[in-house]
Amino acid sequence: MIKKMQINLYQGKHKSNQKIDGKIFARASNRTPIGLEELAEHMMEHGTIYTYDVMVGVMAGAVKCIRELALSGQPVKLPDLCIVSGQVSSTGADSIADFNVDDNVSTIRLAFRATGKARRQTVNGEADVEYTTLARQLKAAASGANPSGGSNSGAGSGGTSQGGDSGNTSGGGSTTSGDEPGEDRP
Repeated sequence: MIKKMQINLYQGKHKSNQKIDGKIFARASNRTPIGLEELAEHMMEHGTIYTYDVMVGVMAGAVKCIRELALSGQPVKLPDLCIVSGQVSSTGADSIADFNVDDNVSTIRLAFRATGKARRQTVNGEADVEYTTLARQLKAAASGANPSGGSNSGAGSGGTSQGGDSGNTSGGGSTTSGDEPGEDRP
């Protein structure tokens, strides 16, 4: 079963930008990431002729090869998802002669750029969102209403539901501080 994306609410704090300061914004409340095994189980729910073991094995091999290729400078395109590529950060040298990979290259990392149907303008119509339990409670307290209300407000192309039975309010996985309402990240 596909779940709705949950959102938390937060207040922007940016005194020099009146378009942000004091305004209420939404931020995705990410769940704990799933691994290849859980992804294979999910794919099997959609029906496939491949066994679980074959699917996990192929995906594990693909991950290894995508990483290897991207870090060797060969971007890999996963249609309607992303292009995986390697990126480099470096410190400046005074001249070309002074530049040294060991001294000036500080970071090599993977980068992911959405492509095709995963790009912002096409994903908007595919996702449906609902408030987290915390966001519902904040909304109810602000309006004096009952936080268990379940009506859709119709905001955005997928609608914004005030209902939902999931109480996950953690940032999960890789989110960092600044994910709670009132924090300072627009």
